[in-house]
Amino acid sequence: MAIYSRASLVAFIFLAMAGTESLAQFHGSLAPDNSFNLGGSHRIAGNNNENLQASLGLGGNTNGGPVTGDWNVDYNRGLNSAGIFGSHTAPGPQNTVGARGNLNLFNGQKDRLDVSAFGSQSTNNIKQFGTGLHFNGHSASVTKTNQPGVASQTRFDGSANLFKSSTNQFGANAFKSQTKWADGPSVGSHGAGLNWNHARGHGASVAFERTPALKQTNLSATGRANIWQSRDRQTSLDAFGSASRTWVGPMRGKTNYNAGFGLSHRF
Repeated sequence: MAIYSRASLVAFIFLAMAGTESLAQFHGSLAPDNSFNLGGSHRIAGNNNENLQASLGLGGNTNGGPVTGDWNVDYNRGLNSAGIFGSHTAPGPQNTVGARGNLNLFNGQKDRLDVSAFGSQSTNNIKQFGTGLHFNGHSASVTKTNQPGVASQTRFDGSANLFKSSTNQFGANAFKSQTKWADGPSVGSHGAGLNWNHARGHGASVAFERTPALKQTNLSATGRANIWQSRDRQTSLDAFGSASRTWVGPMRGKTNYNAGFGLSHRF
């Protein structure tokens, strides 16, 4: 309980400081299972073209259990950016720290091409590295995760922008991963999904994931809706929900549901 109180105090101080600037944002959500998320972002210095921005987040459950805090600091200049990030889970403790960056290679009237990369390491010796290419709303990336003596994983992700207008956007995504256990077999998974987003904050997605070695297929769906927005569009209230079900496999029929509300305010 003391850890939770200290983390909440840090979040409160950060958000209070963020409220002193015009470009800051606070958001929070609470689900029926008493899980919560709080967060805020703050422009420390600069302008729209070049700036330094920081954010802080806190998540856990009011019934008890681990509480995770995360932070990041990013320097942005035009379409390029570089930053550091980290997280801390208590009790544990488990710490993660890393760096990331984005480099714009080309930006024309209609076309834009970027390359991104990141790397991180955790206290339990989990190392992760990744890189990706992004072109006009489409992307392809590869991520390598390794924990010596335990397992290593290689994952490929791709996404495509199928349709985009001033109010609606439809997209598709897919992934394929391969996990090699140090003292066990190699297990692969693959999946794909569709998503829709609206300019007013509404959105929905459906996806499936297949693990052939376990003969298991999972289906999932998520949705969110903007319930209320202030006249100046600085404050908004949203509802969200998700459901997942094991359609085929040893855990066939297992279903999970989650729903809640989120509040955000831009200072």
